[in-house]
Amino acid sequence: MICTAPSPQAVELLPDSFVYHSDIKATQMRACFSLMLGFEHNLSLEFEAAHVTDSDVSWIAVNSNKPKRADDFTLMVHSSEEYAEAHIDDDREKVMQHLISETSRIIGCDVSPANYKTIHGWRYANNDKRDQISSIFLDQKHKLAACGDWCLGGRVEGAFTAAYNLALKLKESIL
Repeated sequence: MICTAPSPQAVELLPDSFVYHSDIKATQMRACFSLMLGFEHNLSLEFEAAHVTDSDVSWIAVNSNKPKRADDFTLMVHSSEEYAEAHIDDDREKVMQHLISETSRIIGCDVSPANYKTIHGWRYANNDKRDQISSIFLDQKHKLAACGDWCLGGRVEGAFTAAYNLALKLKESIL
């Protein structure tokens, strides 16, 4: 069985006898909000992606510039982990308005008129020890494994790489 739940949930699902139980239990996840803004017209920005420091916003990307995206101009905004941790259970409309205000301040352009606005709160978004965890949790004795984005930082690339590495290890163990 392969468990792909976030580490705090995986540790509840897997038995204490799972050889990596304590490693997974020690993995703490951090929250993040993702705000998507869509516009009828392009915004004049001098960047495609920006890492932001000293703000409740940590990342802004022109999502519509990614390959095979719709023609409509879209921004993806991620909150800082600190902000998300403090506000993960707050009213989403209030969180969205705050992040819209912060984004407007940061880029020097009012983004509140966006014709599309949505927000999602990720309680388990990022691993707090991004560089200190293995991507393979395979207990052959119990025929259990665990993997997910949390194994390699919390992004979709981490999920893919962790699953790929686990699949290679599984293939190696049965051949």
